[in-house]
Amino acid sequence: MASPISAVPRPRPGFLPPLAERWSEACAKLDKLDPGNATCRQMMSELALDKLHDQIALFSRPAPPNDPAMTEASREHTELERRYHSAWLACRDYQSRLRRTANSDVHQILGDLPADAFDSVGAPLDTSNRSRPGSLREARAEIAALLPRVLDMEGKAARLSAALAVGGARDEELTRRLVMRLWEHVQELERQLSQLTTKQQRKAR
Repeated sequence: MASPISAVPRPRPGFLPPLAERWSEACAKLDKLDPGNATCRQMMSELALDKLHDQIALFSRPAPPNDPAMTEASREHTELERRYHSAWLACRDYQSRLRRTANSDVHQILGDLPADAFDSVGAPLDTSNRSRPGSLREARAEIAALLPRVLDMEGKAARLSAALAVGGARDEELTRRLVMRLWEHVQELERQLSQLTTKQQRKAR
């Protein structure tokens, strides 16, 4: 049998600020611990405020020592940091090497340099002040926030690597790519010419 839930709020000793002020403060604390928690969306009351404080206490508990889930989350975060740093170093190296060939005829014809090829990749991740997450939810949130940054940096490194590979392509492969690019350019010019001719014919009618 389920235990009955008390319908009487807990005693509150001494002078207290207005309920709305205490409710807002409690909701702000809970939102930091568990963003989107539905407890704050219930009707405001002293009894509901007790439930808010219960949720705050629940999510404020430190993770148990040697928790396998926390250990795995820590491993994932460390691996993401490693991937970011590796991609960041690669981007800086690729940018340095591409700057020496960016104005070559090959790159100008192929137009293969990414638009953001020489945008700054910023500073490396600062992990010196990172503290251990207080809960598994917080650890997963940190991973979710870091993953898009890792994928973005790895994507940039892949694009720069592809552009850099042009310089090391074999003569026949490079020739094939140049011919294909020139052929695409000719086709685009023919398409534009056809559109222009059509417009002039319509005006002449």
